[in-house]
Amino acid sequence: MKRIYIYIAVALMALLGSCGKEAPFSDDSSAESKGKGQIRKSALGIEVRDEERLQTRAGESVNLDDFKISFTRKGASTPSEVYTYGEMPDIVTLERGTYTVRAEYGEDNDGVWDAPYYMGESEEFSILAGKITDDIGDIVCRLQNVKVSIVFAPVLTEMMSDDSYVEVGVTNGQTLKFTKQHELNGNSGYFRHVDGVSLVATFNGEIEGLKTVLTKSYATVQKGYHYKITFKLNTQSSDNTGGLEGGLDVDASVTVTDVERNVDVEEDEPLDDNERPKETPEDPETPENPDWNGPTVTPEAPLEIPGLDDPKPVDGVLSLSCSLDIPVDNPDVNVVLKFESQKGFDEFYADIVSPNLTDEELESVGLASHLDLVNPGELEEPLTSLGLPCNIGGEKNVKFDISRFMFMLAIFGPNSHEFVIHAKDADGETVVTLKLNFK
Repeated sequence: MKRIYIYIAVALMALLGSCGKEAPFSDDSSAESKGKGQIRKSALGIEVRDEERLQTRAGESVNLDDFKISFTRKGASTPSEVYTYGEMPDIVTLERGTYTVRAEYGEDNDGVWDAPYYMGESEEFSILAGKITDDIGDIVCRLQNVKVSIVFAPVLTEMMSDDSYVEVGVTNGQTLKFTKQHELNGNSGYFRHVDGVSLVATFNGEIEGLKTVLTKSYATVQKGYHYKITFKLNTQSSDNTGGLEGGLDVDASVTVTDVERNVDVEEDEPLDDNERPKETPEDPETPENPDWNGPTVTPEAPLEIPGLDDPKPVDGVLSLSCSLDIPVDNPDVNVVLKFESQKGFDEFYADIVSPNLTDEELESVGLASHLDLVNPGELEEPLTSLGLPCNIGGEKNVKFDISRFMFMLAIFGPNSHEFVIHAKDADGETVVTLKLNFK
């Protein structure tokens, strides 16, 4: 799957005596600084996940300096400090405590043109009195609203009047009117996302003097997705119901794209007005699905995993184990597990448990004992070179291939090593303990 991320890494360390608005603590901290700690600007990075933005007009590019950075103490209702990134000092002083940092670009408005809203939040971190925090990791920012664009097929564009338009909205009342000019300009509409809302698009116009109105609805839209709705002119049979005489009719179809991966996903079937989804109360007597809906795993030969035909998860976790004997003098062995998730992976990582591959040994080759394939950080390049996929958050199919590791492990002679793989999504977690026995 093609994946391109806009990765904005802030990695330059602030220097003593730089042009920042605040200075770091000195050895003789004054009474004024007691009970306070500091955090470097370089402690946080911002990662904007939206492949589509690489293909939009230059005027729509995301500027790191425009991000709003908010430091909020745990339990507080308002931030302690708020800056734009461009104006943020190299050193920020905060009262000691537990904090999170939120990064935002734009605002979450109702029905606006060309105004995406990105937001991401850090994990909790501590500010200690008299100490400087210099690493809290990357803040991953994702599109939080719903993106919509309209395409008029060429034949329809030629035949419809200049004042024709498509009114687009979601069922909580937001609307925008798309015209030929909006399509020509490449304008997109952005709508505040509310759980359970549907998208409604209504064509209003004249085609060769004939007035037509056509409404289509698309059920349960999701934030972070681009809905590209194409209106076209069709030749219909004599029982035409599209509102036009003479055998002409307007129809609409939608392409749904996850902007983070820029890959088309299966679209919802367009619904007519009388088919719009209605909320129905959940049946409390409906039994839960006894089958495992969390991530599944399929081994490639020669690997075999017992218990795959009869999964027995406990508290939402399916634990599996398998082992493989590998000749030390011929370690060219296929070691591959294929993972699949219906909802897309939220977490995916592997821990190496080995008497030989210590943290020091792994660090010497640019690796670590904890391999996070969703947020690989500095390990992305070495992991990719070893054939492992990276930045796989939200993906539904992952091939975990560690065949190239076998040559590294064979160097240590007869021994056993384990890879404990965790794959987690909204429906559960699958943990596979893979034991490799070199003989």
